[in-house]
Amino acid sequence: AEAELEAQRKAEEERANMPDLPIPQNRPMVPEPLPTPESLGGVREEDESKEEEASTIALLGDRAADTKEDLDERLDWEARLEEAEANDSPTQSTESEQLLEE
Repeated sequence: AEAELEAQRKAEEERANMPDLPIPQNRPMVPEPLPTPESLGGVREEDESKEEEASTIALLGDRAADTKEDLDERLDWEARLEEAEANDSPTQSTESEQLLEE
């Protein structure tokens, strides 16, 4: 027990000789909040103007219209492909029949 008390005294003396050490009670306990990243388009501060919000909605509407146009074009091409395949099938079978007859 005496050895432990002696070690504690030595540690206290060493701390007293080092006044430059920070005091743990003065440390901030919670880090400062991080600023809002600009790379995230959906995250905004509340004090921004309504004009920016309106332009964002307009941009989203444009994107939706472009996507719909792309989907309609794809459906059109798929319909044309199915129609072409349906028209080619009887022709191929008649060609096969003609080759068998010869």
